[in-house]
Amino acid sequence: MGYYYRLILWLLFVPLGSYAQFETKSTYYPSSTGEYSKVGSNTSVDLYSGGLNVTIPFGSITTGGLDLSIAVFYKGTGSKIEDYASSVGLGWNMGAAGYVSRIVRGLPDESADGYAGANHRGDNIASYNFNVIDKGYLDEWDNEPDLFFVSLPSGSFYFVLKPDGSPLILNNSNFKFKTNPYANNSAGYNKTTGFWVILDPSGISYTLGTVSGNEIVRVKLSNESGSKEYTSTWHLVEVSLPNSDEKLKVEYENIGQVNEVYYNSMRTEVVNLTPTACSIPNIPPSEIVQNTEISILNKLILKKIYNDLEQIKFTYSSRTDVTNGRKLDFIEFLDINDVLVKKFKLYTSYFTGLGGVQRLRLDAIDQVSLTNVNLRVARFNYFQLNLPQRNSDSYDHYGYFNVNNSGTVFFPNANKAPDLSTTKANTLITVENNLGGLTKFTYELNEFNDGSANVKTGGLRVAEISYEDQNQVLKTEKYIYRDTLTNQSYGKVQYSQINYQNNILYVLGGSPTNPCISEVKRFGAKSFNDLMDINNNSIGYSTVIKKADDGSKIAYQFTNYDLYPDVSSTFLYNDSGNQGAYAYKTFLPNSSHMNLRGNILAERYYDNANNLLRQITYEYQKITGTDVKALKSVLNTLNINLSKKTYIVSAYAFTREFLLLKKKYETDYSPSASINKVSENFYDQTSHYQPTRVQMMGSDGVLNENRIVYAPDIAGTPSDPLGIYQAMTELEHGGYGCRDQGAGECSSNKRDQNKLCPVFYEYIPSLNGTIAG
Repeated sequence: MGYYYRLILWLLFVPLGSYAQFETKSTYYPSSTGEYSKVGSNTSVDLYSGGLNVTIPFGSITTGGLDLSIAVFYKGTGSKIEDYASSVGLGWNMGAAGYVSRIVRGLPDESADGYAGANHRGDNIASYNFNVIDKGYLDEWDNEPDLFFVSLPSGSFYFVLKPDGSPLILNNSNFKFKTNPYANNSAGYNKTTGFWVILDPSGISYTLGTVSGNEIVRVKLSNESGSKEYTSTWHLVEVSLPNSDEKLKVEYENIGQVNEVYYNSMRTEVVNLTPTACSIPNIPPSEIVQNTEISILNKLILKKIYNDLEQIKFTYSSRTDVTNGRKLDFIEFLDINDVLVKKFKLYTSYFTGLGGVQRLRLDAIDQVSLTNVNLRVARFNYFQLNLPQRNSDSYDHYGYFNVNNSGTVFFPNANKAPDLSTTKANTLITVENNLGGLTKFTYELNEFNDGSANVKTGGLRVAEISYEDQNQVLKTEKYIYRDTLTNQSYGKVQYSQINYQNNILYVLGGSPTNPCISEVKRFGAKSFNDLMDINNNSIGYSTVIKKADDGSKIAYQFTNYDLYPDVSSTFLYNDSGNQGAYAYKTFLPNSSHMNLRGNILAERYYDNANNLLRQITYEYQKITGTDVKALKSVLNTLNINLSKKTYIVSAYAFTREFLLLKKKYETDYSPSASINKVSENFYDQTSHYQPTRVQMMGSDGVLNENRIVYAPDIAGTPSDPLGIYQAMTELEHGGYGCRDQGAGECSSNKRDQNKLCPVFYEYIPSLNGTIAG
């Protein structure tokens, strides 16, 4: 939302009489932290999505074996008109520390009638009845778990809570929870002092939250009298290393309340289906704009990261585009005695659009020497067109700036088509370094093939990156997202109707054989995908070709929506307990297979004559584990006379699933080489799926093998009886420190930390085909 997670809103409407509300209940999003630790190369392209990544590193702080990098990074997919700038500028985020953040879906999970609350509403989902469906629709019970995101210096993952409050990690992650504030939530959850302790595969312990690290938000919708208040973000406050007293600590400043306002629009239309019109009470106006105000009650900004030897300090000042907001001015690296080692200054100004709306802009970064002489690290230039006001009508189906000037935001009268020139508004186009080197970015609109033609859709992808020195082009990289022979786009999209529409049938008056029937149609200003997407790419590319100046190229192939489409079980359900078929594809959520998409399948290297020189292919095992069930319901028919309802219901699940890399095949076809390598990965087959050894066979027939040895497990939480691997050491097979289990020095069920006993697991048979499972 806002700074990092895209805001996604369920639309709320005024109740219709005493029986129903116009739409499913709102989904609430975490506060706009955006301050997280995952950094990458200076300039790269996320090939599966086509998005640009730019990283400007400042340095790091090292504690034992942990190296925490500090950087700012840019994601170039286009800014939406509702986006707010982070403390380092629009499109940029600060990479430091870490957090747990969440999307609240329905009620907060920990509330009494929340999914994992004292009344255990999540337990109702597996054996649901009409009462469960109805209560969920009315937002009295919580039928959907919240979605949590974790970003730490050693990796990231996401999870949901089971009805008992224990976490279920959804992607392939060997992180474990040592302390969970939601476990056994019958006594309630303290949103001020609750905290997490998470351990990574090497045994590093991260504490997130407590009084100094919790960020609390209040969400208020314009057409409701009440509001919801809950913990949205738990910030990293301490890192502890295994077998060591060394710690890394993080401090924040509470700057008070910060508000953000988002807009959404809905149009209603009543159609009489019988000669006599129904008198439907409390119909909202034909067009309504719903404001959602998100108040971060105790906005936290990163102030200091330190250990026993060194520290990093962050200095801020006020900004004019966000009331009570802050912008980052300086980053200082010092020793523990406050002696300056290096210092960076961030220069900012503002993008100013129509109506005077401002958004913070990062202009340049300097390194300030110890003698106060500035060395330019980077200077940034952006597409000159500015974004409009956040409540502008000019946006496409996905919320990106377009050329709509129809006076309405609703299809078909509104122009909802994406437009390249406006989508690029305020987007980064060049990065210049202190030596005159210039990197230029060229964008194009995303597109997909609908089976008959290529269709442009919202957001940007990278078309070309050029590298220049003193106005001389050194090299260019072109990115091609179409089949060069058929011109068909490789883009695939998450299926949903592009235009948001849902209808309710009302029955009122007349006799049972001759009732009065009217239909209320609701039209939204944004697409289903933009409203429903749970932090997932709505578009992905099955193949992307990276082409060099000399005509040589690399083709990358990925798993995508055609292999792993999202599915859901959608049906009609009435208050008599009768279930019926419902074939219409609605905006109801699907079971997302996002973890199975975007995995690399092949890399193929060609020369400028299109001869295949080298090929790398990847073989996977599909892992599917525990799921957490959920229900989403939408009113379909309401008989006011008889107080009868029929709902459209989607029964779906969050499932822990991922592709486990098993084999990697490398073949070199060049005349000067004949290389054929196979690498095979082995894992334990517990729920951890830790790697245990890597076996490599070269074209010379020599078998090389690495074994991975783990120290003893730490006792886990009740929901994690297997515990967490505390330390990891990679040893050559037969290398020093390894002692044979057969010699009796290590038991088969215990690993001696001092003896570094290897762990032997049952051989996993090779897989047939690219993906098994």
